[in-house]
Amino acid sequence: LDKKMEEIIIKTISAFSNAEGGKLLIGVTDDGEILGLDSDYNTLKEPNKDHFELHLRNIVNSAFGKEFAVTNLNVRFPIIDDLEICEIDIKPGNKPLYCEVTDKSGAVQKKFYVRSGNSSQELDIEDTASFIKKRFWNIDMSNIGGVIKSIRDIFRKDPGLSGDAQRIEQLGWMIFLKLFDDKDKEKEILD
Repeated sequence: LDKKMEEIIIKTISAFSNAEGGKLLIGVTDDGEILGLDSDYNTLKEPNKDHFELHLRNIVNSAFGKEFAVTNLNVRFPIIDDLEICEIDIKPGNKPLYCEVTDKSGAVQKKFYVRSGNSSQELDIEDTASFIKKRFWNIDMSNIGGVIKSIRDIFRKDPGLSGDAQRIEQLGWMIFLKLFDDKDKEKEILD
């Protein structure tokens, strides 16, 4: 695989992960024509499916880490019309993924992509912050009473806390620290 194709694959994987997951097909044109993987295999020292998958996983590991590659991707090689293609199922991620992209002048920049229809769209910094807040930090407030009750029940079992006054103080600190942490993450993204 050439470097440009590797960047497209990484960009597409991150876009699917940042959105709601999806399927990436390699060896198939955008129009659905089956090309197969022979030309991709021929770029490798050992032109076969095993070395292709190894190379693919190495570039994903390098971009996003081994944990992501192991837990969020499922790679298969179905044969369609006597041609082998690569099918990558990408699960929706539980944290934002950024891509390092090299521009025309050779500078490397971190970018954020989401899948929209059949394309990977880059979001600007403001849209990225808003999207991440909605997609990854969305707290369901409809059951906040139940959440507080569950936390209170856990605190009641803690022998180090005596009385509701201490439990309320601890709960207040937990909520403060959670909000502080969320604001810190938001600031980090905007910087």
